[in-house]
Amino acid sequence: MRCKKGVVEVQFNWIFILIAGALILLFFTTIILKQKSSTETKIDISLVSSLQSIISGSGTVSKLADIKALPRISVGFDCDSFSIGDLRQSVGKDIVFSPDFLDGRNLVIRTWDWNIPFRITNFLYLTVPQVRYIFVEDGTQQSTDLKNILMDALPPTTIKGQSAMNWEFVESGALSGLNEQNNYKVRFVFLYPSPVITNIPTEFNSLKEDLTAIVIKNYESAPIENGDLDFYNYNAGSLSLSSSSKYVGTASLLGAIFSEDADTYNCIMLKAFERAEFVADVYRRRSAELNAEYSGSGACENIFSQAENLAGNLKSLAGQLSSSNPLDQFPDSTTIGNLKTAIQSLKDQNRLARASCASVY
Repeated sequence: MRCKKGVVEVQFNWIFILIAGALILLFFTTIILKQKSSTETKIDISLVSSLQSIISGSGTVSKLADIKALPRISVGFDCDSFSIGDLRQSVGKDIVFSPDFLDGRNLVIRTWDWNIPFRITNFLYLTVPQVRYIFVEDGTQQSTDLKNILMDALPPTTIKGQSAMNWEFVESGALSGLNEQNNYKVRFVFLYPSPVITNIPTEFNSLKEDLTAIVIKNYESAPIENGDLDFYNYNAGSLSLSSSSKYVGTASLLGAIFSEDADTYNCIMLKAFERAEFVADVYRRRSAELNAEYSGSGACENIFSQAENLAGNLKSLAGQLSSSNPLDQFPDSTTIGNLKTAIQSLKDQNRLARASCASVY
């Protein structure tokens, strides 16, 4: 009987030891996981703060080309915000174009001022060297002109001795000979209308939704400031036309190239036109004040009177574009056409004003 009792006690002791050990292990595992989560959250908060500072600071400098090394870049972007882990941060009124997901250690930064015709704001563009951009030209004069504009506007391929924006220009005839290079995103940009999209090698299809293309067409020459855009997304084994839009100025064209898709590009441009509406009203009021100041002066009074009307027209047109709803109705072709006419007319009036009066902008 004693022997039996001893066996039971030994078994109970072992069970107790196992339960106690499991509880102790669970306790320390929980602490470690909480510590790990807390550390990751602190890192994410630090990265959010760093990226917000980069966005806010870079946006104040025109034609900036820079690269920033961060501990880790794994950032999601949409029209109004960016996210790191579970943290989301609004970009506020800043105009930021980027792929929907940036993954790498070096952040490539570019800014370009948007003028219609007066300066509205700086557009900010973000990417990483792991995203590949392939610009395809066809040898025509317009394609060459567009290439020259883009080569001046794009971030360099090397900044501070480090790989920066991963772009290249190829002739349309060499398109079928390109190889996929293990980039996690690839965008083709065609600098001429009606390209044969199926000439893109099928090995790029392995990227699926991370394979996209833009076709730039119907653009105006000398200089190429405005044009139409076709966005292609991967669907059922190949690229297919998903949506169309327009660009107004080089800064806007760069925005389309950096944006993930047409919806994101259009949404960000709505914000840009909202800003344009405000700035146009500032110049409308300035023109009105100059008109009053030069009252009775003849030519100058007439110039500023027309400038006031044109700036007011630009304000109205920008307001129409900034309130486009639903989104797929942006941009309205008629409104964009009227906007381009008003921009050129105000440029002409400002040129006349500078010759003998005060400049409008």
